[in-house]
Amino acid sequence: MAGSATNHDSPALAALRTCWEAVQAGQASSEDLELTLQAYSDRVQFELNRLEGQVFHGHSSWDDPIFSAIFEGFEQQLEAVAKCFEGDFPGGLELAQKANNYLMAAHLRLLERVEAQSRLVCPFCNTVNERGTERCGGCKRHLPEAQTGSSMSVLQDEGLNNRGRPMTENALKLVRAVDAELSFEELYQVMDEVEERLMGHQENYTGPFQEETVAALERSLEALDEMRIGEGHVASGLDKFLAASDDLLALLARLEANDH
Repeated sequence: MAGSATNHDSPALAALRTCWEAVQAGQASSEDLELTLQAYSDRVQFELNRLEGQVFHGHSSWDDPIFSAIFEGFEQQLEAVAKCFEGDFPGGLELAQKANNYLMAAHLRLLERVEAQSRLVCPFCNTVNERGTERCGGCKRHLPEAQTGSSMSVLQDEGLNNRGRPMTENALKLVRAVDAELSFEELYQVMDEVEERLMGHQENYTGPFQEETVAALERSLEALDEMRIGEGHVASGLDKFLAASDDLLALLARLEANDH
């Protein structure tokens, strides 16, 4: 399914499918499947709670069709989980795949909106400029609503850490949590905190290199999903998170170079 032109996979769905196939082949127990399914359910419920929290705090609205579609996609995931818990794993996995595709379609619509918001059309000559540009690239006049400075608050300037590399604040938080050998439940809580911050940055960032920044943040979120699969995936997921952190730092370096 993952290689299909129309189906979109996710680490959580892939883990559930793999576990189900392992049970079918006698390589995993029903208890393993139940734990994987519960982790999937917890993940979906966390997302639903987070989205409801955004509405409660006024950051999102049910009137936004893209937001509502994303929420509906996660609700469909819960329906899929319920089917699996009832014993209909083939039907549940099929429904989960459809829900995943629905979420991906909504996510792509969101990216298109973010891309549109990152551009500013010059009112004098209609040249399309990156939002945050002070002067139009066409007529060279000052643009209205120009944003100065960097809003890359996701980045921090703490220098090198014990792994000998610069990191974003979120990456440093994850590394410290892993190095502290927390229980998986405690690490899961740290991952939730990091994810909430990343989602906020992803939704609100409108500065330079907007497309590349959002893409790097998306890779960070995917890495967190991999880490959540289980303790055996923490190291590989963290490596991917650090790679995304490197990309964000490279974008910051480009931004600083442009400022000078």
